[in-house]
Amino acid sequence: MADDWHALSVEEGLKRLETSPPGLLPDEAKRRLAQYGPNELQQLAKISPWKIFLSQFLNVLVVVLIIAAFISGALGVLKGQVEELYDAALIGVIVILNSILGFVQEYRAEKSLEALRSLAAPKAHVIRGGESVFIPAQEVVPGDIVVLTTGEKVPADGRLIESVNLRANEASLTGESVPVSKTTAPLPAKTFLADRRNLVFAATLIDSGRGKAVVIGTGMSTELGKIAGLVQQETSAETPLQKQLNRLGRQLGVVILAISAFVFVFGLLRKPGEIETLFLTAVSLSVAAIPERFGETSQSTTSAHSPRSAVSAAPSRMSPLRTVTPEIGAISSKSMAMTFPPGRTFPAATCDQLPGAAPRSTTVIPGSSKRSFASIPRSLNAARER
Repeated sequence: MADDWHALSVEEGLKRLETSPPGLLPDEAKRRLAQYGPNELQQLAKISPWKIFLSQFLNVLVVVLIIAAFISGALGVLKGQVEELYDAALIGVIVILNSILGFVQEYRAEKSLEALRSLAAPKAHVIRGGESVFIPAQEVVPGDIVVLTTGEKVPADGRLIESVNLRANEASLTGESVPVSKTTAPLPAKTFLADRRNLVFAATLIDSGRGKAVVIGTGMSTELGKIAGLVQQETSAETPLQKQLNRLGRQLGVVILAISAFVFVFGLLRKPGEIETLFLTAVSLSVAAIPERFGETSQSTTSAHSPRSAVSAAPSRMSPLRTVTPEIGAISSKSMAMTFPPGRTFPAATCDQLPGAAPRSTTVIPGSSKRSFASIPRSLNAARER
């Protein structure tokens, strides 16, 4: 599907889709359903549970625990000491439990498609052959005329052809909680996605008013479908926070091993005859100091406090809290102002004073006019599209 629907007039949009206000005929709707497929999100990549489980053992800190378990077990077998075998078994249990917990958490996060599907509308109110009917949302096709009323979810992406005081809540897609007023007038071709007020998007909610829209995209061709495609990619780049956590984990591992080695060497200098005891002490110190659940705990905490939206439905890959904050800027809960790294230029986003809390500072980005706090999500979206 083309990406310039917002720039077309109502007549041009209907002509391109070969449809009209009375809607498609039933036979034509069946033909298009066979051509474009059902209006639902598709599973693009298989999730391998074994791959996720085995990846839990690749952490540097977990590898140190495994090595410690092997050392304890080997000493227990060679010297016939049951205590060493108990230590090895205990470390092994810790590693396995850690891997199981990490697997459960990551597997749930990887099942992002189910989370996105839960946002979709179950039924659609359409006009076909001049008659108003309700059909399963999966049967909506490009060219259908969708009737939009207050409280209903939009079943697919559409170009508005009629709007009467229509306002849509697009928080599930853009993260902006303020309802957006809609219009049928064409917009400039370079209008950003979040500012295309003559379009409605799948899984968004009609807040008030009524209207009609011609469907321009279904299934994976919708904006929600594009998000579903991104989160199912096999190779995904680590977010800045993930990189920082991994680096911190490696640094902790090095520090812990260095301290354990120092304890072993220092004790050996004082008591050369107790090598075995000192070695076991150093191993025990390493095992006790390693935070094996450090990465998973940080990730779960971040995911739990992420905004509820389509992009946060897959927190392991597309959490805006982990991606936007380090790369674009940070929002202070006290001042409600945005702070950007040096050398970055974005559309201006300033904050109006909130009741009962005076802002400490206001950041104005050069090169553009001021906008209210409610427009910050749009500014971030515009920055990404640049």
